[in-house]
Amino acid sequence: SQGAKVLASPWDPPSGLIDHSSGEPVLPYENFGAYVGHLNRFNELLNSSGVPLYAISIQNEPDIGEWTSWAPSGILTFAREFAGDIQTRVLAAESFNFNRDYTNPILKDSAASANVDIIGGHIYGNGLYDYPRGREKGKQVWMTEHLTGSDAPELNNWNLAMSMGREINDCMEANFSAYIWWYIVRYYGPILENGEVSKRGYVMSHFSRFIR
Repeated sequence: SQGAKVLASPWDPPSGLIDHSSGEPVLPYENFGAYVGHLNRFNELLNSSGVPLYAISIQNEPDIGEWTSWAPSGILTFAREFAGDIQTRVLAAESFNFNRDYTNPILKDSAASANVDIIGGHIYGNGLYDYPRGREKGKQVWMTEHLTGSDAPELNNWNLAMSMGREINDCMEANFSAYIWWYIVRYYGPILENGEVSKRGYVMSHFSRFIR
């Protein structure tokens, strides 16, 4: 009701669709269609609950972590052959360091590119620079996660808050269309667990209200 846009970012498909035989969880090609059905059911559930999704991601950090792993070729195949059946905007590929090896193939493939609306990624260690190829293809480019001050994220001080403000500005200068802090209410979030606005929260509020 306040005009927020909601992005969903899955960490894992349903367990019955995942193959663990390689030692890490992967989604086999033969289950891609069932995964689309899962994403659409989630989209329908949120819509019926009064939370319409603006977009949904194919996978959170497909290249790192304990969650489901995707190779760039798998993301490309899913985007080209299946993402067109997802009933909301699609975001890809949320690499943990905005590895363009995951998104360049999508943008080079006309069918895959047509099925992806937003190019997104995280900036842990890399990725905070302009992505003209995305803009040339008419895509918004989103920074969808980064935890600044990760060595001591519990500190609610102005040094950390202003370093995040500088990072938001750097993302704007790199022509990103969104800067997302992935955990809204947490001890390192814009809202603390006691309900108070953190110093990071005040800095984010300043940008979201006044900066264009």
